[in-house]
Amino acid sequence: MPGIPMKFIDINGRTLSRTVGLVDSGCDFSTFPLEWAKELGIDSAADCLASKGETAGGEADRFYYPPGVTASIMGRTVRLCASFAPKLKVILLGREDLFRYFKTISFDQVGQTFDVKVVSDWDDADRAVEQSLAQLADWVERATKAEKAKALAGNGGSAN
Repeated sequence: MPGIPMKFIDINGRTLSRTVGLVDSGCDFSTFPLEWAKELGIDSAADCLASKGETAGGEADRFYYPPGVTASIMGRTVRLCASFAPKLKVILLGREDLFRYFKTISFDQVGQTFDVKVVSDWDDADRAVEQSLAQLADWVERATKAEKAKALAGNGGSAN
């Protein structure tokens, strides 16, 4: 199992107990079980954009959290983009955040192992993840505006 031991830091700076995230090359942004939002101090209803997302199993509910989350991985503090999914049972670590911190992530199917090598310039990786977070925040903002416009149009343009 391609799991990476990690600890999350909630929005109040408290370090949570150790867990394992699964490396998922098919996952754009790291995705967490919905219960993790509460654990991290995030109110999924108030702080996240509810939307649908594509998964290997088809369309699924998602709650996108634009600020992202902070974790400690391999002794380093990293920022991860974050979406929360109600039916997800494991943490999936994605390409647009976790993969930025590692030069190589390789899987050996026969040996049933995997290996990660940290990038040489951690600051560049941080900047790349911040850019991914900004893109996610921009997408959430545009989606929220579109959703509000759609609701107003369906309501005859009235805010009431």
